[in-house]
Amino acid sequence: GGRWGPPYALLQGSLMPSAADEPGERLPAKAEADEGPKAHPLIRRGMLAWAGGRGGADPFIALAPHPEWGHGHVVWGEVVAEDMAVVDALMRRPIRNESWGTITASVFEEAVHFSLQALEGASG
Repeated sequence: GGRWGPPYALLQGSLMPSAADEPGERLPAKAEADEGPKAHPLIRRGMLAWAGGRGGADPFIALAPHPEWGHGHVVWGEVVAEDMAVVDALMRRPIRNESWGTITASVFEEAVHFSLQALEGASG
């Protein structure tokens, strides 16, 4: 229970293309690299993974371990331990509850916008 759930204890968002890309087009939820046992470990606090759903890329940062999910999510990164304080600070922002079908979700009162860029020399 508490502030981060139920049901999920995670910080989730949706990635949308920038204005330079096709307006309103969602990013793919799955790639060939998403397959195999190494792509699907048990979720631990700080892992970044794809929630999928809604036909696009919905990433999340786990705020707690989730062994109950088994190996069902593609993990593509991890927040380093010293930076989890930033995630924890985000979670102290004002929230409101919204009904998302069968669940009640806690959402930020004001959206938090960010952008991602590939590191120079990064492959993948």
